[in-house]
Amino acid sequence: MAKAKITTIVTLCPVCDMRIHITERPRRFDIVSCPECEAIFEIVGLSPIELQWADDSIFKDEDFDANNEKQYAW
Repeated sequence: MAKAKITTIVTLCPVCDMRIHITERPRRFDIVSCPECEAIFEIVGLSPIELQWADDSIFKDEDFDANNEKQYAW
C-alpha cells in the first residue's frame, strides 16, 4: 500500500509577514493561525491561498469562557 504524500503549503501572514505552514489539505473556511502574532484567519481562497480575518462568532461557543479559554469538564 502506498503512503500518501504529505505536502506543506506556505502562505504569509497578512499582519506580520511570518510564514504560516498548512500541512493538511486546505479547504475553504478552514481556520489557521499565525505562529508569530497569533492572528486567526479563515481560508477564503485556495489557488492561491487567500486569508481573511476569522469571524469572531466561531469562538462564541458554550465551551469557551469570557477569556476565550477552553473549558474542560474533568
